[in-house]
Amino acid sequence: MSGKDVQKVFAEATATYQKSQKDLSKSIKARQQLETQLTENASVKEELALLEASAKVFKQIGPVLVPQDLEEARGNVQKRIEWITSETKRIDQTIKDLQASLQKQEESIRKLQRESMPNAAGQASYAAAAAGGDSGSRK
Repeated sequence: MSGKDVQKVFAEATATYQKSQKDLSKSIKARQQLETQLTENASVKEELALLEASAKVFKQIGPVLVPQDLEEARGNVQKRIEWITSETKRIDQTIKDLQASLQKQEESIRKLQRESMPNAAGQASYAAAAAGGDSGSRK
């Protein structure tokens, strides 16, 4: 591969690596948001468990509070907790996959760097020899 080809491949690999890093960062942020939601919903579930069956529960829809059945509210919170848990597992797998991909990309970039070093060293020694040859002919 010529020097320009190696540089092009290296630039593409680096761009892909940076995109994967951004994707990983987004996934980690999404997971943190899910953790927050899970904590909030777990608190709501605990609060609803403390209520008596005759307690009035309201659901906010826009600016309006609408009465809601206590059991329905408990069921909705449980469903949200289940959904958040499944999304957390999905994102955990995505994070794991992205980390593995990043590791492979790092290895690929290191390999490209190693491959380009002999080319750069060879070109430098060729340039030095050419420069040395010219200066020797002038003397």
